[in-house]
Amino acid sequence: INAEYGADDTNIFVSGKSRSLLYKQANEILNSVHKYMLANKLHINASKCCYIEFSSSNRAIKDTDTDIEAEGHKLFINGQELDRVQETKFLGITIDENLNWNAHRTKLAIKLATCSGMLNRIKDDIPTSLHKDLYHTLFESHLTYGITVWGGASSNKIEPLFKTQKMCIRIMFGDRDAYLNKFKTCARSREFG
Repeated sequence: INAEYGADDTNIFVSGKSRSLLYKQANEILNSVHKYMLANKLHINASKCCYIEFSSSNRAIKDTDTDIEAEGHKLFINGQELDRVQETKFLGITIDENLNWNAHRTKLAIKLATCSGMLNRIKDDIPTSLHKDLYHTLFESHLTYGITVWGGASSNKIEPLFKTQKMCIRIMFGDRDAYLNKFKTCARSREFG
């Protein structure tokens, strides 16, 4: 059993050799947590609580019952069933049940594309001397946050992030018009003459 505490949230990690024992132990811990909260006049918002069953594709939890939602394979706090999720956010990083970071990279790619678009729109209104600071503040900070956790993925999985970074750098520091014009492939979208 391992517990991690934040300002107003708690994460409890339970491991076990079988799924049945894992859920039994987790429910016992949640029952103890509920009793502690009652004794200290604290409240748990069970509707915001969730859990993930971590596993890896090459190492399955041994159990004769393979149905995860089978009786006893649910978690409860104060009689209220907790939601099982495939992914959740922890300290700004999306964690998925296989710990392969695909969900985080997908969300990060969307966030970086949004940042690139925002930088493209405001670039001309900001002095050139501040472009580097803008890039570091609004783009690179998102890209590098938590990279030690998710950055060890294969290069083909990181490629979309690298392409988005190259696009942002071209927009901020390269020939923006030439870069944006390369997407105008239809003769109707180009100016005549």
